[in-house]
Amino acid sequence: MMEQNAAPVLESILSYHIVPGKILTMHLTQEETPVASLQSRPVTLKKTPEGVLFNGALITEPDLQTTNGVVHIINTIDLNPQAVVPVMTQSSGEEPPAAEPSETAAPAEAPQEAPAADTEKEPATATAPAAQ
Repeated sequence: MMEQNAAPVLESILSYHIVPGKILTMHLTQEETPVASLQSRPVTLKKTPEGVLFNGALITEPDLQTTNGVVHIINTIDLNPQAVVPVMTQSSGEEPPAAEPSETAAPAEAPQEAPAADTEKEPATATAPAAQ
């Protein structure tokens, strides 16, 4: 029975890690940039001395341009309970717990850029295309 419920949870986790539009690290002009994920949930891009963080996860390979967007490889998965628990409880029929208020500022629109040419180097991880 778990296998039937796994797909919506996986989709929820993945869509939380995707931001519509095309944001390159050079576009980040402020220390913190709030944006909205595909789930319309707030995430924060933050410039630090160690590099750029996606909700606390370090971007280890930034700005991998593809024909339909840009990919940033991060060093961990953010299993945000606000993003995953509602999907899990919907599939089980339970009421989701009350969401705690977010400390992140209101999401901003992602900056738009013209599409880039294909790259020969494809990332080793599976990624989803940016919304267009």
